[in-house]
Amino acid sequence: MKTWIWATIAVLCVVLSFGAGLMIFAMNREADNAAFTFLNRVADKITRTISAVTEDPEAARTEYFPSIHLGLEGRVVTVPRASRPGAAGGITNVGDEVVLTTFEGKIYTARADGTLTETRITTPDHGIDAYIAASKRPPYDSMNHSIGRLRYNGIAHYDGPHGSALLLSYIKYHDAEECVTSVVSELPLPNGTPASQLEAGPKDWSVLYETAPCLPMKAGPHLAIQGDESGGRIAFSPDGEKTYFSVGDFGWNGWDAIVDHPLAPTPVAQNDAADYGKIIEIDMATREARHISKGHRNPQGIAVDPAGNIWEVEHGPRGGDELNLIEDGNNYGWPFETYGTDYNGAPIPVATSYAQHDRFTKPVFTWLPSVATCALTVVRGFHPAWDGDLLATTLNGRMLIRIRIDGKRAVFAERIPVGNRRIRDVHQLPDDTIVLWTDSHELIFLSPLEGGEGEQFIDRHLAAMDLPEDTRTAIAAALDHCSDCHSFSRGENRIGPSLTNVFDEPVGRADPFEYSEAMASASGEWTAERLKAFLRDPEAEIPGTAMPDPEIEDEAVLDGVVEILKVLHEQEW
Repeated sequence: MKTWIWATIAVLCVVLSFGAGLMIFAMNREADNAAFTFLNRVADKITRTISAVTEDPEAARTEYFPSIHLGLEGRVVTVPRASRPGAAGGITNVGDEVVLTTFEGKIYTARADGTLTETRITTPDHGIDAYIAASKRPPYDSMNHSIGRLRYNGIAHYDGPHGSALLLSYIKYHDAEECVTSVVSELPLPNGTPASQLEAGPKDWSVLYETAPCLPMKAGPHLAIQGDESGGRIAFSPDGEKTYFSVGDFGWNGWDAIVDHPLAPTPVAQNDAADYGKIIEIDMATREARHISKGHRNPQGIAVDPAGNIWEVEHGPRGGDELNLIEDGNNYGWPFETYGTDYNGAPIPVATSYAQHDRFTKPVFTWLPSVATCALTVVRGFHPAWDGDLLATTLNGRMLIRIRIDGKRAVFAERIPVGNRRIRDVHQLPDDTIVLWTDSHELIFLSPLEGGEGEQFIDRHLAAMDLPEDTRTAIAAALDHCSDCHSFSRGENRIGPSLTNVFDEPVGRADPFEYSEAMASASGEWTAERLKAFLRDPEAEIPGTAMPDPEIEDEAVLDGVVEILKVLHEQEW
């Protein structure tokens, strides 16, 4: 079928899904009730249909993303879609290969050149078939189910003093007891064997840790199994002696868990007899586990810095996403204290204060409104401007957040747009590349573009131009004036769009950038002559433009500036 037909279908699908998507994401969280679950399924189906007809799964493409201290180049590798709706999974590395698990438990290896291999590693059975069968029989057939929430949450490569293994976290349905737990299983790895060449079956995995007690399904408006509030991330101490595992409260918060169970009347995150709403420490020598902190709602990201500090990000409810420094024995308050509210805007029913956090350990930083913080890593060796920072992903925020830490204080939290993507996981490779895993089934391999790379290229090109010295100096001054509002690096839009996106391109169409009404309504392309006319008198060429007059009168300087814009556009960074 011709491309334009598929494009028309895609547009119609987007229009049909707009209302559903708007409702789903208005609550700043993955949906909890039946209506939102249904709309989530519809939106996911539409997204997968569009992707199937518009994406080339074999192709890898390059995109550019702006940040304050440097630009980012992203090599995007598309992963085959799952067979059913859902989102989760995670990434790690074995050697120089990325190892990915999807939410349904397929394991792939990948490289930045686009190489993608589905491995012969089969994950442990997490009871999906039994859960599907249970959801269709009384009394569970009257409950609200989203099958994709019974999922594989994350993967990590342990390589320490107690061997080498893949650790996999997942939610497991136990058919005989009709309940769920959160599990970490391990698969021993032979030294030196690439993950893409490994073969393993479900029985080759052994359970390292499993939560208790087993949680039965819940009735009421919420999901029977709130796997989206399960946490499920893994990190290691610098010496490899400890594994840290984040466990969410599965929505057992003390006021809306409608089930006949001793745990239901009180928040499990505050109950020392339950492993939920906790950060778990596992001793890799003895395999013994203990709670090191409690009072967590949905700890989706955990990372350990070189000094051994444990950092965690978690979903709040409506508002109140948190960055926490985890310290042994501390209580982080959920749900008795939070900066968020219930989804209806009212205070949390069991909270002891409203919008205050005075009794329990305060977060280091809180996001209001919510951005749906997800995964977390500590940046090491990526770039001097970033080294030592925390990098968090977001779901509804559609961004990365780079956090500068000074002691126990967050100095800044830079928001880095990455397109309309929900970023599920982040991991740094041994070659310092940062890899993202998205709910759009993409792996994005990030490398730094020096913030001054465009300027350095201009300096080299100017020096090679056969021009009088005074003309060369005047061109450099004009371009320096341009840099007050524009970048010379690809993908880095500032007050104005990147000047790599101008020459020979349609006027007012660089994407992504929000133009003034006058510029957006202009037609035609930026030819050399039109650029010169615009630089001579912006208002005369495009009435109503926000571009100030650069006051360039010398024709040779105009020619030089336009030539620079031309070579910037042609340059492959």
